[in-house]
Formats: sequence, structure tokens, C-alpha cells
Amino acid sequence: MRYFIIIKARCSKHYPVLLLVAIATVVPELITGSTPIIAFLNPATILFLVIGYGIPVLLIRELIVRRSLSLPAAVCLGLTYGIVNEGLFARTIIQQHSLPIPQYDHYGFLIGISLPWTAGICTWHAFASVLFPIALTHRRFPDSAQRTWISGRACTSLTLFLVIFSCLSFMRHTVSGNQGTPRLLLILIGSIAAIVAIALNLPSQIAAEDDRPTNLRMCLLAGFSVIIPFDVCLSAVANSKLPIAIYFTLLVLSIVAYGRFMVARGWQYGAAFAAFGIGWYAHNAFESLLVIGLAQHAIVIAAETAVLDIIMLRLMWKLVMRGARAQIAPITSP
Repeated sequence: MRYFIIIKARCSKHYPVLLLVAIATVVPELITGSTPIIAFLNPATILFLVIGYGIPVLLIRELIVRRSLSLPAAVCLGLTYGIVNEGLFARTIIQQHSLPIPQYDHYGFLIGISLPWTAGICTWHAFASVLFPIALTHRRFPDSAQRTWISGRACTSLTLFLVIFSCLSFMRHTVSGNQGTPRLLLILIGSIAAIVAIALNLPSQIAAEDDRPTNLRMCLLAGFSVIIPFDVCLSAVANSKLPIAIYFTLLVLSIVAYGRFMVARGWQYGAAFAAFGIGWYAHNAFESLLVIGLAQHAIVIAAETAVLDIIMLRLMWKLVMRGARAQIAPITSP
């Protein structure tokens, strides 16, 4: 019995890591319909998604905590993850056509990169794949939110593995012919290095939980509302093939507007930020159901997806409401 207690105590230290990796691996793919639930029955698919989602997000979280990075710096690191995911792994960044969102086909393709698509999808990944999973995990384990979860040696080893694996993945041959080249690999790696350098040189921010009363349902609705500027408006600009300067101006203005709105209300921390993230996920689920049910005419699959989405959103909401009145650590640690 004593040995069982010891083993359980040691395993419990890894619960935050397991939860973060699970959320980062499963939620972004399922909530958007990018990976069907049946694919998660394939061990190879799970392993690839853990490498492509879980490990990078864990490493970013460790860097945020170790360097006491501010939220803007964390967003920058999230953008680099978007390049890793959509550039080195999925390679959609270097596609001119057949993009996941067709409105971006043949729009702003320069130096071998679809620039508007890159900016839009990396912004999405920064929040949906990185910051929200971290915020939700910190919500569940507030006592360990300001502590490192893995050793420095493990961080170094995982980083080296991820760099090698992602570069080899980018250069591999595929049937579709979407082939990476050494020049494009250097551009992507250089972009990642530059953004990381910017993030590490941004001023550290001593963040404190805002103690003003917060209506978490309003935070959730605010998260859902990003469907208007980020999806409807930006997709319309891309579909109309307007000058990319208009696209980037609208994207930056949308980010700044939401940032100021949330900061003014203290929503960039704890439960409020996590609730905002659930609203964001809800709008992704809504869009994916429209695509599956209306565009693809797969009503049965849409119904199954809807049930799964509701379950995931409900579980995340219960996690956010857990100890709603308690003092919760922000996504960035002092």
C-alpha cells in the first residue's frame, strides 16, 4: 500500500503535463473537424499529433514560465508554433491552392509563401493551440502554474528532437507534390528564430490577477464574437483578393481592438481568459458543423461531431468554473 501511495504521488507530479498535452493534442483538431474522432484510434496518428501539438506547446509553456514572459511575448511564441505546425508539418503555408480555407487560394503568394494565410492561421494557432490550452491547464492546476514542470535537460532534448523531426518532415516527399525546399526551410526557420528573439526581448510583465467581478458568460460570448472580424471579414477580404495591405491592416486592428477590450476588463488572466478561449472554440465548432453539414452534406457526421463538440465544450466549461472565486494564476507567471 505504501508503494502504491508513493507511485501515485510521483505520477501526480506529471498530471499538469499530461493534461496540457492532451488538451493541446485533441481539442484544436477535433473542435475544427480537422481530424475525425475515428483517426484517434490510430496510434500513429496520436503519436504524430502529440509530437506536432503537445510537445511544442509544453516547451512554449516552460519557456514562458522560466523567463517570466509577458502575454505579448507568449503570443509571439504562439505565432512561431503556427509556423511549425502549418509550415514545417502540414506545409499549408507554402501552398498556393487547396488551402484548408479555399478563400485564401492564390492570394498574396510571395517568396513561395502564402502570406495572408500564414498570418491568419498562425494567429489562430497562437491562441487556440497554445495560449488557451495553457490557460485551461493552469486553471485546473493553479498551485503549479508558476512552477516548471519538466527539467531543463528534458526541455533541451525535446527541443532538439522537435527541430530535427520538423525539418525532416518538411523535406519529405509527398504524393501531392507539396515539396519543401532548402530555401523555404531556411526562410521558415529564420522567421521562427527572429520571432523568438523578439519575444525574449520584450519587457517582462509582472501580472496580477484582476479582482474585479467578472461575468464568465460574457467572456465566452466575447470569444465567440471573433467569428465576425477574424473569420467573416478576413475571409471576405481574402476571397475578394483585395490588396494584402488591407488584409494585414484589418488583422492587426482586430487583434489590437480585442487586446485592449480584454485588458480594460482584466480578462487576459485566469478564468476570464479561459472562458474567452472556450467561446473561441465554440465558434470553431459552429463553423466546422456548417462545413460538414451544409457544404459536405454529411448530416450524420455533423450530428456525431456536434455531440462530441458539446461534450468537450461542457468539460472545459466545468474546468473553468472549478473554484471560480479562487485566486487563479495568469497565463504568464510573475
